[in-house]
This record gives sequence, structure tokens and C-alpha cells, in this order.
Amino acid sequence: MATSVACKILYNLLLPLSLLAACIFRYNFFSFLYFTCFLVLPLLPSPSKESMKGHTGRFLKTILIISSIIVGIQLVFQIVLLALQPYGHWLEFCSTTEKVLRQIGLQRLDIPAVDAVRAVAPDCLMFVVSIIVYVVCYKLTKNDNSRDATNTVVQRRTKQKSLVVDLLWSFSSCFLTALAGIILPSVTSSVYFVTFLVVVTWWCFYKNWGRKLVYVRIVMLTYCGAHLVALYLYQFQFFQSTLHPKSLYARLFGLTAIVIYDCDTPYQLQLDTELDWPVYVNPVVLLIYYWYLALLTCQWIQNPLLVDESRRGKTTSYQSLDPVAGSRPDSPLEEPTTRSTSLLPSGSETASPGTPGSEHPIEEDLNRPRVRKAWMSVLFFIMKQSYTVSLIVMMAWSITYHSWLTFVLLLWACFIWMIPNSRAACLYSSPFLVFYAECLLIIGYVYGLNLTDDELPTEGSTNYRDIGLVKHQFPCVHLAVKILYTSVFWLTLRQYSRERLLKKRQMSETIGLQPFGLIFQTENVPAAPDLEAPGDFHDGEDSDKMKKFGKTIQDFLSKYWIVLCGAMFLIVSLQEDVVLYRIIYMALFLFYMIILVISYKVWRLIMLPYWWIVVFYSMCILVIIYTYQFENFPQYWQNGTGLSESTLSDIGLQQYGTSGLLVGLLTPTVFVIIIVVQLHYYHTSFLAISAIGDTMFYRKARGREEKEDVTEEDRGIPEGGVDEPDKASQDTLAHKTPKEYFIAFCKAVKYWYRQVTLILWRLLEIHMIKIIFFSITAVCITEVSALNFIYIFFMFFAIPIPWLQGAFCICAMCWTSLIILAKMSFQLTLVNATAFDVDCDSAGIGHIPIALENGTFNLAEWVGFEKTDRIAKYTLGYIAICLVIIIQAIVNLHQKQYRWENNIETPKRGILFNEITRENADEGLLEMTKFLINYFFYKFGLEVCYAMTVITICVRLDVYGVIYATWLGILMLLLRRITYLVWPVYMCFLSILFPILYLVCLGLPEGLCIAYPWSSYFNPNLIRWLYLPDYINQPQSSKLMADFFQLLFVCLQWQVFRVESKIQEQYGGGDNDMIDKEGPIEDNPVPNFVFNKTYLDLLKNAFFNYTLWVVLAMVFLAGTSLVSIFCLGYLGLCFFFMWFGQDYLLKPRQTLLKAWNVLMMYNVAVIFIKACLQVVACVYIQSFYKKFCWLIQLLSLVCLQGDMYETGANDSDCQAPVDQAGMSWDGVLFVFLLVQKRIFTCHYFQYIVEEVKEENTLAARGATIINEQLASDVRDRKDREEETLHKIRKKIEKVKARQDKLRGKDKCEPRDHWEAVRGGDRYLWQDESSDEESEDTRSEEEEPRTPRKAGPMQLAYTAITEGTKETIKKDRAIKRSMSQSDPVEKGRRQTIATLPSEGQVFVGEYTHDSSSAPVSPSSPTSPKSLPTPPMSPTIDDKDTVDGATASKPKTETDIDAVCPEEGQEEEEGTRPEEPEKKKEDTLWDKFCNTITVGWLIYLRFVDAVIEWLFTISANYRHVANQLKRYRAEMRQKKDNQQDQDDQSGVIQLSVEDETAARQPSTSDKDDAASAELTIVPLKSEDDEERKPEDDSKSRSQEGTGDIVPKKEQKLRIIPPVHPPHSSEEFEYVGDDITDDMTGDKSERRKMSRPVRLLFALLYVLISQSQLVCYFLMILSQIVEASLLSLPYPISVFLWAMLTVPRPTKRYWICAISYTEIVVLVKFFFQFGFWPWATLDTDIEQLEDPFWWPRVIGIDRRDNYAVYDLAILLALFFHRSVLKSHGLWKDGSREDESEKTKPGADVDTGSASGEIEDTSRDAAASIGESEGKDLAITETDGQGLSIQKGEYDTVAQREEDAVTMTDEEVDEVIQQSWLGALFKPFKEFYYQMTDTHIQCCY
Repeated sequence: MATSVACKILYNLLLPLSLLAACIFRYNFFSFLYFTCFLVLPLLPSPSKESMKGHTGRFLKTILIISSIIVGIQLVFQIVLLALQPYGHWLEFCSTTEKVLRQIGLQRLDIPAVDAVRAVAPDCLMFVVSIIVYVVCYKLTKNDNSRDATNTVVQRRTKQKSLVVDLLWSFSSCFLTALAGIILPSVTSSVYFVTFLVVVTWWCFYKNWGRKLVYVRIVMLTYCGAHLVALYLYQFQFFQSTLHPKSLYARLFGLTAIVIYDCDTPYQLQLDTELDWPVYVNPVVLLIYYWYLALLTCQWIQNPLLVDESRRGKTTSYQSLDPVAGSRPDSPLEEPTTRSTSLLPSGSETASPGTPGSEHPIEEDLNRPRVRKAWMSVLFFIMKQSYTVSLIVMMAWSITYHSWLTFVLLLWACFIWMIPNSRAACLYSSPFLVFYAECLLIIGYVYGLNLTDDELPTEGSTNYRDIGLVKHQFPCVHLAVKILYTSVFWLTLRQYSRERLLKKRQMSETIGLQPFGLIFQTENVPAAPDLEAPGDFHDGEDSDKMKKFGKTIQDFLSKYWIVLCGAMFLIVSLQEDVVLYRIIYMALFLFYMIILVISYKVWRLIMLPYWWIVVFYSMCILVIIYTYQFENFPQYWQNGTGLSESTLSDIGLQQYGTSGLLVGLLTPTVFVIIIVVQLHYYHTSFLAISAIGDTMFYRKARGREEKEDVTEEDRGIPEGGVDEPDKASQDTLAHKTPKEYFIAFCKAVKYWYRQVTLILWRLLEIHMIKIIFFSITAVCITEVSALNFIYIFFMFFAIPIPWLQGAFCICAMCWTSLIILAKMSFQLTLVNATAFDVDCDSAGIGHIPIALENGTFNLAEWVGFEKTDRIAKYTLGYIAICLVIIIQAIVNLHQKQYRWENNIETPKRGILFNEITRENADEGLLEMTKFLINYFFYKFGLEVCYAMTVITICVRLDVYGVIYATWLGILMLLLRRITYLVWPVYMCFLSILFPILYLVCLGLPEGLCIAYPWSSYFNPNLIRWLYLPDYINQPQSSKLMADFFQLLFVCLQWQVFRVESKIQEQYGGGDNDMIDKEGPIEDNPVPNFVFNKTYLDLLKNAFFNYTLWVVLAMVFLAGTSLVSIFCLGYLGLCFFFMWFGQDYLLKPRQTLLKAWNVLMMYNVAVIFIKACLQVVACVYIQSFYKKFCWLIQLLSLVCLQGDMYETGANDSDCQAPVDQAGMSWDGVLFVFLLVQKRIFTCHYFQYIVEEVKEENTLAARGATIINEQLASDVRDRKDREEETLHKIRKKIEKVKARQDKLRGKDKCEPRDHWEAVRGGDRYLWQDESSDEESEDTRSEEEEPRTPRKAGPMQLAYTAITEGTKETIKKDRAIKRSMSQSDPVEKGRRQTIATLPSEGQVFVGEYTHDSSSAPVSPSSPTSPKSLPTPPMSPTIDDKDTVDGATASKPKTETDIDAVCPEEGQEEEEGTRPEEPEKKKEDTLWDKFCNTITVGWLIYLRFVDAVIEWLFTISANYRHVANQLKRYRAEMRQKKDNQQDQDDQSGVIQLSVEDETAARQPSTSDKDDAASAELTIVPLKSEDDEERKPEDDSKSRSQEGTGDIVPKKEQKLRIIPPVHPPHSSEEFEYVGDDITDDMTGDKSERRKMSRPVRLLFALLYVLISQSQLVCYFLMILSQIVEASLLSLPYPISVFLWAMLTVPRPTKRYWICAISYTEIVVLVKFFFQFGFWPWATLDTDIEQLEDPFWWPRVIGIDRRDNYAVYDLAILLALFFHRSVLKSHGLWKDGSREDESEKTKPGADVDTGSASGEIEDTSRDAAASIGESEGKDLAITETDGQGLSIQKGEYDTVAQREEDAVTMTDEEVDEVIQQSWLGALFKPFKEFYYQMTDTHIQCCY
């Protein structure tokens, strides 16, 4: 094999390249010999053992001999030249001897080195190459013992070449033959061209060449070789001098001199650069063509019989319907081969094989038709539809080459298009068409010859160019284009010949297929053996996929081809030059669209005659324009019609230039083709598709077909007609092939495409009328004219009245059509635009306005007409209006048809999802989203109208803005039921005002020369503010867009009011009643969302809980964004509401709404005042600069639309304030206030109030739990320290024992330090580590090891070291083991199995017998020595995407999505793995494994981050979890005590309930145990062991306050509280007590990783809220670095962080108060009247960091209070956290003050008692852990007294902290200046304070 390859490379690559190089770089007799060898080379076989003995060997020897002789001659010649000195003196340049010798190949070498090398190097190269090739081939083939050539050829018999290869070879033959003929037209090249035409024409007539085509190929090979030899010889100087290149014969026969000679430098190789590129390409093409023919001939010469037999096998495999003319050859030897006859496409080259051996396979194949491949189906379709392409090509040829000869083709095509059966007509005329086209090719070829004008004239008495006799610079290009056109005619003729022959054979089959009809669906008729045409692809049938693909294209084009027709109407009509025939096109289009809008049935009825009229008109226009381009035709038209040239130009008859001729004819031609295709091929199918109700039988049949298709393709389609993607397949996509991925992707795309399209169609149906109104308004505002006022006038009726909107659309369509036609007609030259000009000076009017003097005005412009050169842009807006109206009609028809086909009822008006109502809104996030899409405006339309009114005020800022602000203030004061009565008046006011405002913008026409009365009396700025018409400064029409939206929303809201009053219950959106009174929570119609069972509940909880703080932050930003007196009110109100925080929500709803209405009305008042002050800021600001500068600064008087007003320059020293935000902050704040008000008045708000009440009720228990945590942490730390010391002591004892043992009796104590240091040795410690390891190993073996999943770094390390596949296997093995032993289920089973029996007490998660001896601190069963309770599994133990545990692998979509076989492995469980054969992974498998491992690493990394974040917030989550459990317990008690709920409304935890909770019975203990510690006991282990009488005795002693002696006092030990350090211990779960008792955590486990990560971040933020406050305080000082911000870090480092365990309430109150004071101070110093706040301040001072205002912090800058806002929010947020945990009021002094308050609840004292008890327990626990005897007693309720101990207890530290009660806070506020500032709100403040306790408890 290697030998054969080496020989072929040398012989077929190296040798030809060397010969070619020797030929083209030198032209002489020696090179001609090499060129001859180059031509002979492809005719010989490749070197082999046999061929080297034959012609190939002799050929190589010949080359070697020739090159040797030439080298010898060159050597001898140079020796002679050197011998006859001087060198070459007898051989002068250009002498006769020198010419002869140089053309032989001998020349002097005393020339430039490059030329010398070029003269000698080819001979040396060929000598070396010939030796190498011959020697290597001879040696390699001599020892080659492989099979001979015969065996090699026999082996080739089994190789079946594909049909594609045959087609490529055939196409190459045709292409090269034609290319060789047309590349350089000449007499010699015409042989190729004529041969090409004859062969292809013969093929088109379905004739067979047989063996004659082989002889033709041999003749062409010989001729081409002779042609190449002639061209090569003509490059010699001798032949060029004999026959000059410019002579007639040289040009006629194509002899071109590429190489030229100069006698001064004859040794140089000079190329003629003046020649065109085809001259250089011609030899290359001939060489390629020659080699191609030579290779085919060589193959046929070697063994023609073999190739014929190979061809026979191929024809057996591919049966055909094509017959062959002529008889079958007698012997196989007479049959040509596939490539031996491949001058044509396959199928016409040879007859079918007739050997007996091939008959049986043929008969067998007749009964089973073959399925075509995709490309075969495409080719077959092209053959079938070639007549359509032929007609298009005829028209294209006629416009590409404009002449009378091609005009025949245009008429021919138009005539055939007009015939109903155009296919038959085209096929019947195809022979004449081919003949005519070939005549045009021959004419073009003749005129492509290199002849002069005298030899071949192009001008004479007749214009030859008009006839089509034109010479081109590069005729080969034009001939190639014409041949490409003619190839379509050849295909059509071949199709006609085939069908004609089939008809003669009387084969009954349906041949005709309408173009683009049933694409690729063809007949399936078995072919007879005598009708075979090898190489044709028309046999068999198309595959199912191709049929489906063809049907899809058919349906798509049938549906949307008419859209292309409409687009072509617009393209033809809206070209730059407006002419009459284009106006008619536009009129036809608009008429058709108007009919569509008015009546769909009439539109369908006139469709067919309409298309025929358009086709006939278009063809007439095309013919007229085409003929008008000929010479003298303009004069004919002018003389015949009597019309001038300009009139003819307006009609559209104008001559185009050479460059514009193609473009001018292309547009109408393409339009005709598109319309004809619609008429012939898509009209019928479009009528069938677009039928609605009138062709029921056809539509039902079509519907059944579609349903069958859907049933076959999309299994498992849900009800509703839309198939959903298979979820199971989506979950098991991993390790599938890319094809399966693609199929799944296509299914998903198909499903979502259907879903999205259904939604979009319905959205368009609902909102299309609004889009129409918006489009019309935008066009009218963009171009203010009298024509557009008609739109505004009719919209006055249409927008408020819905049933008039349909008529309005029809009227708007008709009016728009008239405007478009009128505007287009106005562009004609026949219309004189100057006729409408009016000059007021010459009009004879007495009093002329100043604005109208010395000017000419056109009345047509006021009406709406003007001349333009860009008609498309000029009419774009009106075209858009027509399109949106048409789209509305199409959308309505589509929806009507869709509902009719699917038997769907018409949905409610304006509803997108008909199945969603108010009852479904709270089911989930998707349902809530759908409900909001359906009923958003129904629920919140009134608020949208208010917000739009504010936007309109901010946009206008004129007198109408003040009017709107007045309306807004009135409407805000009314209740909803009163607003319903006032709304029609408001709507009528806006409806009347909108046309009036448009008339104001339009004004009077200037041509009337009438002056406005206010022009002389009013200031121009006042005229602008009053929005009055003016000639010079016209009112800004863009403001009307805001008025339009305001009117639109108001009209829509009026419809909402009507729905509420009539069909509210049937509408489905629920009621819109505003809740202003509290009712029983049991009567609340909406579900309670505080349980957080779904994502919707989470969003509701976040939205309703924290929107208040967002709104207050917006109030703060509105107060600090601008410096004015109005902003001070914002800040005061913001601080007022912030001080109350969540307690504000506990007020009665009426009180709450009143306070909030005060804030809203203040906001509306600010908007109204600012709108009124614009007249001062924009009109009279100059007078205020001089007298009232302070008022400008105080009110921030800035003209917000300064570009519209001429305010003039500020000459005074008064600094004008800068307002970039304007009224935008007020508008945004108004929207937020509206949102918060809707929250206050909704049913959901009641649950927020109840939740706040429960948090306040249980706040004291939060402090108790936190104190327990502190005591537990201290005790655990001491335990660890003692354990460490114990180990050290034990180790030291062992070392001592070992040392004593080694030293024996000689032991002695070290006397000094040096001796002690050097006295030890390594042997003393060598056995300790092993002992400890053995002990640790035994302890680890005793404890069960829970399998844990690998972390991200471990996974990455395993993947790098062991591979991705092994990593996945190990991970799955761990998951299987984890699924077999789920820790949660296992722990639950263990808990149930170890429930305490009678006589046992449940402590923590362990039990012990109460009858046993008391447990001592050092006993193994004491709380110290109890083993740590098993922690819940961490996140690493559950690797899921949606939070599902490993015991439920079906929910692990993250792994299953990339590892589908994981589920199978988990199902196998412990099934023994069978040995599988190792299969090498493919590249795709490796890629999938890599992606899988990468995804796993990413998931584990996210899990690790979540785990770390949860660890940080573990204590907080533990407290929150306990409080949620208590809240759930309260709800359960509330359900059991309805009588108490009716009286008090809140569950109260009495002292008796608390005592009962501390002493549960045995059954209660069992219930608590079975509930997995749902209620965590707040008592110690000793309390469980004490008897009831002991407990009562101790309580009586505590109540009396006596000091118990040390020996008799009973120490109370709190069991260790282990906070959860895993994310599974506490998730964001519901508060339902039943879920917690049953231990059902499936809901929380379903949370996905992003949600868990979000919760982890939130928990960290909440748990470390005080650190956030510290950080913001320090950051504020870092950024601002001022004296005002300096107290922040000082207070943090010197007060907050030094307070243990946490800062007191006083610190946080001081921080909040100081921050508010700082904000107010900064605000007051932002005014511009301060000396340092002026703009004249030196820039150096502004940039100086030590500038004294900047050092203090009172410098003027933007965003001066951003950090203060962040600090305030953080402080108030931290205050809410402290309040929710009872840490805001947790001192004994507060407790006493709370007890003395009138109306304080009993539970308050109980809560404070719990704090004290917990503090005592914590102190006792700490004392015990210290190993000291502590006696804890009560001292008159003042706290705890510790007799012994070095450490203060947690309770004592809490007691020492000085806190402030509500009365003290009130007193401080009254005495401060802040109290004076808030004096107007004093009564309201006390009212809220007095009712605080009743609302909370």
C-alpha cells in the first residue's frame, strides 16, 4: 500500500508539476518537448509492476532521455561560448542566429541572474526529477508482489460510486465544455461551444448518444490538445512575427500573444499587460478541460468492460421511469461507462443493461418502490416545476438584456401567464423556446468575437443595439448568464420530452404538480425494465419527512404569500418618483384593504377578479414601459397622444439611463411575477385556509387531518389543543445523541411557539384598538394640519363609546386612503403648489400682524399638503395607520377562525386567560400573574388614572396642568362610590378639551392674515404658559400625547365603573371595595399568606411587610432631591412615620388611613403649588431676581421647561437654583403612596396586622431564647476547655509514669530550668500518639458514619486524578447509600422508637428514668456528658436543585438533567452489579461527563456557600424558628378557645397557661416527643425531676422574695440549647402547627437553590443587622469625612461595641435622633442664600478638602443625604429586629413601668417574668460550669443577687443597661426642638401611643 501511494505521489503530483513549471516559465523548443510530455502524461496509467514494463515505463525513460540530451546540449553550448572568447561575441541579441538558438532553447548566460536561472533551471530540474521518479518507481514496483492490475480492477467492481459523484462528474463535463467555449470566443473555441449545445440539446430531447459520445469525447480530447499546442507555439517569437497578434486571422482564431519580446531585452519573460483577464484564463481552462477528458479516456481505455459492469450494478440499484430512445446494445462492450459519457447529467448517457443476470433484481425492485433521499426529492421537484422557473427566467432575460429580440421573450412569458393552463402551454412551447434561446446564444457568441466595428458592425441605418446586437467588453460573462438562463429551458424541454414519451407508452400516472403545491410528493408507479434511464432520480417516492416538510412550506407560503403581494404593492407605489401608474397601484391596494376592513365575505368574493385585473394592468404597464425605452418611441407617444413630455413623465413614461434601466424594469417585473404566482398557485389554497364557516365540509376534513398529524407527532397532548413538551424526556436528556437533543429542543420550541403565539394573538385582539388610537394620535401630533383634525374630532366620540370604535376604524381607513392618494397626487408636476400662496402685504388688508409681514404663506401646508422628494417618508405615518387597522381586521378574523375551528367560546372582553378568576389568584405565582394580566386595570385602573394625571401635569406645566392638578385634588378627596358619580363629568371634560387643544395647536391659517387679539397685550412667555395659538411660537403639540393617554385611561376606567355597577359578580375580577374598617379575621375572603407555603406567599409577605419602608425611603429621597420648603415637609412626615415603624400598622384602620391621607394630600398640594408657581418661574422670574431672591431660593423657583420660554439673562446677584429632577420625584412619590394606600385598604393587610400583633406578643420569649443561647454557649466553651485540660493532664500523667518506669530508682527531680528542659527525650512521647489514635479509632468505629457528598474541591480533585466518569460513579454510589439511609427518616424512626415510657422524663432529645438516683454533674448521664444530639443533615447531604432530599431522587432535576441513568441506578438499590463489558467512551460521552462534573462542582460550591451563610445566621434562625412554633401554638389555642377570642380578639398567655406549660403531664410529654420537639421546654433537667410539691414550695419562696440558705436552695440547670448549624434545621416554612407536629418538611425542601441562597443572604443580613448599622456609620465617615459624621464611628467604637452583650435601647434612640438631626442640618444648609453656597465660589475652594463648610459637612452638593438614608433604614430595620425578639424593652425597670401602665396586659408581666427566670437559669448554668457554688435569689423583684462568682450573669448585665420607657421618650421629645417641630401632630401621636398596648396585646 505504501509503495503504491509513493509511486502515485511522484508520478501524479511531482512529475506533472515539474513539467508544467518547465513549460510556463520558458518558451522554446526544449520547453515544447516538456509540454508535449505533459499532455501525454494523463493518458498513461499510474506506475505499477505491469505498467512499468509497458507504456508508463517507456514514457519515463523517454523523459529521462530527453532531459539528459537537453542538459548535454546546454552544457556543450555553454562550453563553446566559453571557448570562443570573448563570451558570446558572435551571438548578438535579436540577430538571426540568436533568434533561432534562443527559440530552440540555447542562449547566452551573461544576462541577469534571474533570467539566467530561468533559462537553464527547467532542464536541470527535469533531469533530476525524471531520474528520481524513474528510479523510485522502478525500484518500488519491481519488488511489489501484490496483486496485479487485473485483480485491482476486479476489486473495484464491488465499489459502488454514489449517485452524487456521478452527478458531479456529469455536471463538470458540461461546465468545462461550455467554459472552454465561452471564456474567449473565437473560431477555434466555437467547436467546444457548438459541441456543448448539440450534446445538451440532444439530452433535452431525451435521446441517447450511446457509444458515439465516447468517440465525441476522444475527438474533443484530440482537438483540445491540438488547440493547446497551437496556443503554446504561438508564444514563440517566430510565429508571432509570422502572424501578428492584431491581424484578423489571429483574432478570429483566438491566437493571443501572452508573451511578448523586445529586442533590447529578448532574454526577459514579458507579459502583455494590456490584455483582458479572459485571455489569461483561457489556457488554464483548456488545460483543466484537457486533463479531465484525458483521465476519463484513460480509465475507459484500461478496461471498458469493467466499468460497464459497474454501471450495470448501479442501474440495477436505481430504477427509473425514464425511457430511452433506440434499441438496447447487443453486448456489454458497446455500453458506455458512467464517466465515459459524462458530458451530460446522468440519465441520458447510456442505455440500460440488458444482461440476463440483471433482469431478476429489476423485477424484484418493481414491487417495492424506493424512498428518495432528500436531495433527490429536491432535484425531482426542480424538474417538475422547471416551467415556472422558465417563465420567470424569460422575463428576467428580457429585462437584463433590453432589446427587441428579448422583448419576444417578455411577450411570450406574459401570454403564457395569462393562459389558465400555463404549465401545458409552457411545456408545449419549450422546443421553440430552446431553439430561440440557442439562436440568441449563437448571436451573442458571434458578437463576442474579437472583431472590429468595420468587420462586425453594430451601428448603421438601424440601431443594432435595440435589436440586441451588442458587443460587450467581457462577452464570456454575458454568455455565461445567458447559458444559465437557457439551462432552465433545457430542463423544461427534458421534462416535456419525458412526459411526452410516458404518454406514448400509455403509462397512467399523474405527472403534473402545481408549483409549491404538494412539494416533494410525487407519483409512485413501478417502472418497467425497458423504461430505465440510469442516473435519473425520478423513481420511487419521497420520504415522510420530506412530505411533511413540503406540506409545511406549502401551508406557510399559502398563508403568507399574500403578505408579500401587499408589500410589493407598497414598494412599487412608494418609489421616489411619484407617477400616475403608481398612484393607481396605491389606489388598487387601498381599495382592496378597505373592502377587507368593511366586509370579509365581499373581500373573498372579489379576490379572483381583483388579481386578474392587477395582473393585466401590471403586464400592460410593463410592456408600455419596456417599449418606451427604445429609440424614437417617446416621439411616437407624443405625436400619437398629443401629450407633452412632462405629462408623459407624470404618467410614468420616461426613459432610463443605462444604470437605471435594470432597476426601472426590475420592480414592475418582480411585481408581476409575485402577483401571478399568487394567482396561479396560492389563491385556491388561501381561500381554503381563510374560510370561516362557509366551507364547513372542507374545513372539517382539514381539521381532521391536522388532528391526525398532531396525534401522530405529539403524544400526550393536554386538553386545550396545545401539546406540551414531554417533561420526562426533558429530565432524561443527558448522554443522548446530539440529534436527540435537537429533537427535544425542537419540541420545546414548537410548544412555546404555540403558547406564545396564542397569547400574542389574544393580546393583539384586546389592545389593537388602543394601538390604532395611539398611532392616529402620534401621526396627528407629528403633523398638525386641518386634515388630521378630522381624526381628532371622530376620536372624541370613539374613545368614550366602545360600540362606535368599529365604525371609527372604517371611517379612519377611508379617510387615510383619501389623504394618501391626495398627497401622492399633489406631487405630480401637473399640480402647481404656488397657486395656494398668499402674500399678506399684497392682499390689500389694512391691519397686518407683525408676524405676517414680509412673508408668503401657503394655504396648502395648513391643510396638510406640501411638495417633497421623499414620498415614502412623507406618507409613512398614514401608511402605518392603514397597516394597524388592517392588522386589527386580520387579528379579529384569525381569532374568529381559531375559535370556530376549535369550538371555543368567545372569551370575556379584555380577558387574556379566560379560566382565571379572583378565586384562582391565590393558588400560585403563575395564577397570580395571569390574574394581574387579566384584571390589572380592573383592579388598579383608578390609581393608574391618578398617576397618569400626575404625569400629564409634569409634562404640561402650564395652565392646563393647574386645571388637571385641581381635578386631582378634588378626586383624591372623594370616596370610590362618589368618584363613580363624578367620573362621567371628568371624562366629558377631557373629551371636549382634547379637540380644543388640538385646534389651539393648529391655529388659524396664515393665509387669512388675521391677528390674534392677545398677541399685542400678553407677554410671549405668558402666551406660552396659557397655551394660546401664536404665529411665531406655536404651542408645542407633543404635549398632547400625555393628554391622549389621560383621556384613554379615564375612558377605560369609566368602563370599569360600569362593570362594577352591572356585572361585577359575573366578570370574575372580584370586588373593588376599599376596606376602611376592621372586621373579624374569620370573615376575610382571601387566604392567609403568612404560612409561606408557596413562592406567591413569600412574595406577598415581602411585599406587604416591607413596602412601607420602601415608600418611606422614597419620601426621604423626595425630600432630599431638591432644596425647597416643600421638601422639609417630606422629611418631617418621613421621620414621623419612621419613628412608629411596624407599630404604625397596629392602629385602627381608619386612623391609619387618615394619617396616610395627610401625607398623600400634602404630596398633591405640593404638585399643585409647583404647577402654579411655574407661571412665576417662567414668566415673571426677572422681577423676582431683584426683590425676592430669598423667595426664589426658599421655593426653588425654576422654569422646568426653559427651552420653551425666553427667560432672559440674570443680571442680578441672585443665584438661580438648579432643578434637574423637576416634579418627577413628586410624581414617583405619588405612585408609591397610592400603592401603599391600596395595601392599607386590601384584605391582605389584616393578616399583616395579625402577624405584627403575634410578634409583639411573643417578643419576650425571643429574649428568653437568646439568653438561653448565651448561657449554652458559655457552658459549651467551658466544657471544651475542661475536656482539653483533662486530656493534657492525662497525657502528662502517662509521661510521668513512663519516665518513672524508665528511670527506676535513680529518678530525681530536675534542679534547675536548664536541666528540666534538657531532661526529656523523644522516647517519652513516641507511643502516645498511637494510643490516642487507637482510642479515637475505637470511638469513631462505635459511632455510625453518615455518608456525605463530596465538596466542590474534592469533586474537582477526583475529576482531575481519576477522570470525570469515575467521579460521577462515586457520586452516584454515595447518593444511593444516602437514599438507603435517609438521616431525616432514620432520626424520626429512632425518635418514635425511643419515646419515654411512664416514669421517664424527656430532656432535650434523650430520656432517663426519673426513679433513678439523682444525676450528679460528673455522672456519665449528666447533661455535660450527654452525647451531642444528632444534627440535621447539611446541605451537602442533599444535592438537589429544588431542595429535595436524597431520599427522593425523582426531584433531583439538576443531576437527572445531565445524568439520566442515575434514576435507574437508584432503582436498582442494593442489586449486585453485573460485570459489564468496558466500552470506550466516545467524544460526546466525554463531553457530557465533563459538563456533568462541572455542573456538580458548581452545585456543591453553591451548597457550600449556602451552608456557610446559614452557619452565620444559625442563632437567629433558631430563635425565629422557636417563635414561629410558639405562634403556631397560639393559633391552635385560638381555634380551641373561640369564646375568649370573641372577647379579647387576641390569645393571651396567662400565668396558669405558663405554669401548665412548664409542668406537662405524661401524655403531653409523649405528644411533645412524637412531634419532634415542636415545643421546646423552657425548664431545666432538675425541674423535670422535682416533684410538684417541691416545685410549688420553691415558687412560693420565690414569690416571697426570701433568701434561701445555700444548703436548701435548689439549683436550676438549663439543658444545653444547641442552635442549628445546618440549613435544613430551619427553612422559611409555614406557621401551621400541624405541619410542624407531623414533621412534614417537604414544602421547605422543595425550595430551589437560588431561593435558598437568597434566604441565606437575607438571614445573614437580619442576624447581623447591627453590624450593618456599624458598617454604614463607618462608611459614612470614610466617604464624607466631616464633623457631622464623626460621631458615628466614635459611638460605634466607644459605646456600641463596648456594651456587652449588645448596645442598649438608649444607644439606638440616640443614633436615630442624631441621624435625623444631621439630615435636617444638611438640608437647611443646602439653600443657595448662604454665602458659601453660591455658584461664584472659587473652584479651588470647592475642591479643597479643608474648606471649612466641607469639614463641618454643610457644603452644598448633590445626594448629600444618601448615606444618611441608608443609616436610617438600617437603624429602623435593626430596631424592628430587636422588637420582634423582645430585646428593645428587656430591663426590670421597663417591666415595672409597663406593669404600672393603665391598660397594660397581664401577659406583659408574665413576659418580663420569663426574662428574669431565664436570666437566673443562665446565671445558674454559668456558675455550675465554672465549678463554683452560686446561690441565686430574688431581691424584691429587682433582679438577681449573686453571692459568689467572678462573672456577672447575662440577666445582671441586661438589668444594668439603662433603658427608656415610652413615657420617657415622649418627655424627651416634648422638651426638644423636635417636639416643637412636630407640635401639629402632637394629639395624633398621643392617640396612637395610648392605644399602643391594646393593639399589641
